[in-house]
Amino acid sequence: MDDKECVRRALDAVRTYSGEEKPDFLARADALSPDLGRLSLEFVFGEVHARASLPVRDRLLLQLGALAAMGMDAQVRACVGVAIINGISRRELADALIHLLPYIGFPRVIAAFVATEDLIGGTRIAEDAAGSSESDQEEC
Repeated sequence: MDDKECVRRALDAVRTYSGEEKPDFLARADALSPDLGRLSLEFVFGEVHARASLPVRDRLLLQLGALAAMGMDAQVRACVGVAIINGISRRELADALIHLLPYIGFPRVIAAFVATEDLIGGTRIAEDAAGSSESDQEEC
């Protein structure tokens, strides 16, 4: 694939994910270093995100888990925003974070909830997700 095709494919992936031509984080990466901006666009979006084997929804949930596990709260927040744009419900996002508890621990999950509180509904959605309805789970 030539460079122009790679950039076109990357920009298509960016639009699919964010609905924007060039999201803020790409502009910031470009401002820090033109190479960082180019690599972010071409590799992350042109190669990784443009792969069609996983639906966007699955990729975003995987991305959320990985970012939360690393404690990357700003990136968790951006991922949640993009997930909402792409139709993942606030309840599903809260459930995904709750599901991470045994794998990444309470501090990382709490930090992810705090970072995204205004996006996924704060404590109310977290309580609803943790409590789920009786039909969803049996009491322990």
